[in-house]
Amino acid sequence: AGSWFRATLDVTPALPGDVARGGAGDAARPVESVAAVVVSVRVMPWVLRLRSSFGTSHSSTSVRTNAIIQVDVNGVHGLGEAGLPPKKHRVYEADFEDCEAFLLSFAARVASADLSGTRVKLASHSTSAASCSSDSDSAASEGASECKDPPANPFDETPPEYFAVLREAQDSISVVSRLLLSCLDTCERGRAGEASSRAARSGFETALLDCWCHHRGLPLYAAIGLPGGCAEGDQPRVSFYTAALNEDIEKIVQSALFGWTYTPHLKVKLDGDVARGIDILRALVSARGLSTPGRECETADGLWSIDANSAWTPRISMEYARVLRDFPFGADASARLFMIEQPFPADLLDRPSLADSSRIVDFDDVYSVAAWVAVKEAFEAVGVLVYADESVRHSADVDELARAGIVHGVNVKMEKAGGFRGALQTLDAAKRCHLKCWLGCMVGSSLNSNATAHLVALAEHADLDGALLVDPECEPVSGGFTWGKGTGAILLPAGIEGLWARPEASAHVGALGDRVGSAVTTAASARSYHDPKFVTSHRLYRDMNLATNASKWKMSLEPVRSRCSWVVVAVSNAVTMCGASREHGGRARKSRMRRARSNTAKCHSQR
Repeated sequence: AGSWFRATLDVTPALPGDVARGGAGDAARPVESVAAVVVSVRVMPWVLRLRSSFGTSHSSTSVRTNAIIQVDVNGVHGLGEAGLPPKKHRVYEADFEDCEAFLLSFAARVASADLSGTRVKLASHSTSAASCSSDSDSAASEGASECKDPPANPFDETPPEYFAVLREAQDSISVVSRLLLSCLDTCERGRAGEASSRAARSGFETALLDCWCHHRGLPLYAAIGLPGGCAEGDQPRVSFYTAALNEDIEKIVQSALFGWTYTPHLKVKLDGDVARGIDILRALVSARGLSTPGRECETADGLWSIDANSAWTPRISMEYARVLRDFPFGADASARLFMIEQPFPADLLDRPSLADSSRIVDFDDVYSVAAWVAVKEAFEAVGVLVYADESVRHSADVDELARAGIVHGVNVKMEKAGGFRGALQTLDAAKRCHLKCWLGCMVGSSLNSNATAHLVALAEHADLDGALLVDPECEPVSGGFTWGKGTGAILLPAGIEGLWARPEASAHVGALGDRVGSAVTTAASARSYHDPKFVTSHRLYRDMNLATNASKWKMSLEPVRSRCSWVVVAVSNAVTMCGASREHGGRARKSRMRRARSNTAKCHSQR
């Protein structure tokens, strides 16, 4: 389903000395014979219904479409997810088609790379991009412009203390995995370094590292060189829950009440309307005082943070600083406002033409850097920190923010940084600049937030609540970190492999594509597949979410395509029937039901 790339690479054996340099685990491995390594990479759209509308100062959504990437190396699966929020200039510029285009560019780079002088030879390769748009189709011809150089070590720019166990390993899987990481970096779209390519690269890199760690029997955090959850002797890192903007304040309160069952720490989205923002905070504080059985976190005071998503001016920020100075967030001092996130424009430091005027303190000029320095000092005076989010994409941005002196810390996200290696570079730059570190994630399934959890030891705080914002029926995977009861602590167990997030339960398959294929095969074998009652009596695709995704994928499922292609239309019609069943009476409902039955019966006659 979606777009895919396959390649077979022949790897010549390593010398005994090369194997020994791979570390203790590799020293015990025998010298290999020539090995054929079969690689398959697939990108698939995944539709996520949200528990409630997720609003910020610039957008509001109730459904998201993320990209799930599956990497298969010699039959071992790895998974990654690219969170794809509504597009915002300079910050979030990727959609699913960009992820498909990145796959094609990556495939062209693997096919065109100069592998002479390496232990790898490309034996065969093939690519499919049936659902790509014209923009993505153009990427298929990028091979002519792809870099022809030999692949470099993909860890050269990563701080040397990380990935030690993977850098020099000489087994055939490790050799190929390093080659694939290098091709992610040096393909046409990877070299461009744009926001659209960084989000895609993050998902691909996560899936590849997950697969690599499964081959080596390591949790991803251990492969990076980190402890599981926090540094030795440290307290577990805690996560905040995000209460998004909504026209109805009661819905914001209901969202917060749900979040408080997992963590006592709350992040609140607020726009530039100060009066309404204070009303929202008062409603939340009032609700926080209500103790309800089963809400373990509601009796504990926690930290608060406010996310402005670039919606404030310096004057609005100063007004918030004034009214929040003595705002009662809880019963004692432990319940306090901890942080203000991204009050300034995302491109504040990208406007060199305003360099002179930026030194003038003008509280009505959103590009007055001097005014934002004053804002930072005003919040600092009342014990509140200022963090950057949208302004932080990679390590160079951290250096600029530190020089400007407008923040105390930075929020690092995988999709902005381009994956684990980019996030590690950004976190390293923040520590070098004496800035605090926060880890965030996009709205997505637990696959997305669980990947970031493997870095949590490097941050003081996090908001890894993306999966809590999503209807659990839309979850593609199970497993992942757990929440500490009543504390919001992020807990990763020992003894896991990779991300520790596996595709949701199918009795006999482990791949997402096969999971959908299994459901289609179930539909094919059902005796009453043409009966609309079948759709509601058999919960195919978990409340039809998988059917929605399957329809979006155009159902190019190889396990059933050759002998059951008629099922594709049947399942598509099942979605239509479910939609019709939700309409109460009327001519439209009857017409849609008749059309669905007719089309499905026609498919049956053509079987």
